[in-house]
Amino acid sequence: MEADYVIVGAGSAGCAMAYRLAEAGKSVLVVKHGGTDAGPFIQMPGALSYPMNMRRYDWGYRTEPEPHLNGRRLACPRGKVIGGSSSINGMVYVRGHALDYDHWRDQGCDGWGYADVLPYFKRSEDNARGANAYHGVGGPLRVEDPRTPNPLSLAFVDAAVQAGHDPRALIGRAAAVIFNQVFRDGFFHADLHPGNLFVAEDGALIAVDFGIMGRLDKETRRYLAEMLVGFLTSDYAYVAEVHFRAGYVPPTESKAAFAQACRSIGEPILGLPANEISFGRLIAQLFQVTEAFHMETQPHLLLLQKTMMVAEGVSRNLDPTINMWQLAQPLMERWVADILSPQTRVRDATHEIVDALQRLPQVVDNLDKAARSLARGNVQINVQNVDADIDALPRQPTNVLLAGIAAILILILLLQL
Repeated sequence: MEADYVIVGAGSAGCAMAYRLAEAGKSVLVVKHGGTDAGPFIQMPGALSYPMNMRRYDWGYRTEPEPHLNGRRLACPRGKVIGGSSSINGMVYVRGHALDYDHWRDQGCDGWGYADVLPYFKRSEDNARGANAYHGVGGPLRVEDPRTPNPLSLAFVDAAVQAGHDPRALIGRAAAVIFNQVFRDGFFHADLHPGNLFVAEDGALIAVDFGIMGRLDKETRRYLAEMLVGFLTSDYAYVAEVHFRAGYVPPTESKAAFAQACRSIGEPILGLPANEISFGRLIAQLFQVTEAFHMETQPHLLLLQKTMMVAEGVSRNLDPTINMWQLAQPLMERWVADILSPQTRVRDATHEIVDALQRLPQVVDNLDKAARSLARGNVQINVQNVDADIDALPRQPTNVLLAGIAAILILILLLQL
């Protein structure tokens, strides 16, 4: 048997390559291991959990023991069938992360940067939403939203309308409640799925089951505000600076590389209609870079991501044309302006100074007691242990010290006005 090209593997890439070469009039020989994709478990997307656990369709790979999961080995499904993993993932359309392609390019794979491969993604795609800077139409790969909504979701919306409620008003009210809980108060219900959320006759929202709660301290909320401003102004260097200042990214990593990673997340959503932007997904993409930059997982931010994603899903069940975060935009703008204002910074610094002054008498009293104990010879000190303890103490970053000094100077100036 002779052929112009021999392709080893009939996964996503192999099938696409074979199709394009045959389309160009070339003879192609495809060598594969897996069987046909004609089975009902593959042709029925809702059955995706079955082929992912069947030796007929899945290679059965498992990870190495994960040190952060008590040594457990996790399942890593990979398709052993025509179409590869794309045949067993429930027809979900997923591209690689832009940062991965850019990393390959930087490692010497010329022509594999995200800007290089994007035209091929667009050429292969037939997106039901139409063409834009990142998606294409007319290609062999059909990409579209689910055609058949969940009947229970439709019944939920119909029941709300029959009860006299305006879905848009409900979404706006929910957006305001969630936004104020998370960003204004820093204490939020982190399990707001439909079973935990009810609507009263007067339109008030009633949440139940407060078993999972999230908390964001004031400093974290300020960092989030600064990140938001950076993304909205396309200042990715500033976004990276905030992450490093917050300690989310180790200081040994490259700020420039992290800024590029943030750009790969932010740029695709710029200019899109509001109803096509998912801020919950934006947060999810942001945390996808944690492994590449050895970032420590922030559990409270993972809870925030989950809460925003669930709330967004409920909102779009009520009305898919509305973006709930767009309704919360006035609250968002006021919150950012307030939390980053000089007045707020001065107030926070003043509270810290007052707290320190209130603790000062106790500190002096403790020092006095320690001095008397030393004078009586009741305390023995191991100098080596003291040195080790001092070395182990956390160091305050210089910029925190400078910020404190600046706040005190501003406070003095304000008091003199």
